[in-house]
Amino acid sequence: MTKAERQALWKTRIAEYQASGQSVKEWCASHEDVSPKQLWYWLRKYKNRNGVTPGKSNRWLPVEVSEFHKTGSYFTDQCRIGQHRGKTRF
Repeated sequence: MTKAERQALWKTRIAEYQASGQSVKEWCASHEDVSPKQLWYWLRKYKNRNGVTPGKSNRWLPVEVSEFHKTGSYFTDQCRIGQHRGKTRF
């Protein structure tokens, strides 16, 4: 199998896995030729390459700044945004 064929095969497998709604373990149990280790490898590989993700994707959120706070001798217009326990925090 060529590299291009292998990549096409895994792209198809990843799409099938994501459409299934199953966990990695469940999906691999019904696809005996694929181990969870292999699937996780390819999920990470494609996540870094073209946005295919194993779960929720990162999305841009609109942010409206209503005021600036003066800190020291300059104004700050930066905030830290992250997620904790599934909730977005600022």
